[in-house]
Amino acid sequence: MTILGSHDEELTAEERAAIADEARPGVWIEEHVILAAEQNDGKPIVDRRGDGRVLDQAQTDSAIAAALFRLAGPAEQESVLRTVIASLKCDRPIDGVTSKSTGKVFATDQRGGIHSDELVRLLAFRAWGDRDRRWFERQEDRKRLAIEKVNEMIALGMLVVPR
Repeated sequence: MTILGSHDEELTAEERAAIADEARPGVWIEEHVILAAEQNDGKPIVDRRGDGRVLDQAQTDSAIAAALFRLAGPAEQESVLRTVIASLKCDRPIDGVTSKSTGKVFATDQRGGIHSDELVRLLAFRAWGDRDRRWFERQEDRKRLAIEKVNEMIALGMLVVPR
């Protein structure tokens, strides 16, 4: 996927609008493949720890930066990394969630958030359009998704509801 664009192209009206967006925290949604299917008897392992909690701005910036780096093609990963590197230094793990290997879990995917850096906002718009603006504006979808996520976690035994 090409998200950098060329230096000599004019920005579109949509790109200018994305740059002008105000930064805002997103919601933690993790649904990316963490282990290739060929390493798990043909079935991909998908990380679904994101529980819909609101992230702070630094966590949101870090999650957006991580997603952009994952989406960048091999030819542009170095340039994307140089653009987003400051965002990847978030040292605030997700409260109450632990990893067996490191003990800490950091958000690497989110919805609804807008990055605090204008250039990264432009890259995010080129990568996934106005997905986060639309997602944030659809309050009913957000509520439904959070409820579904909680119900899924209950069904999987990841969340116990006191009776």
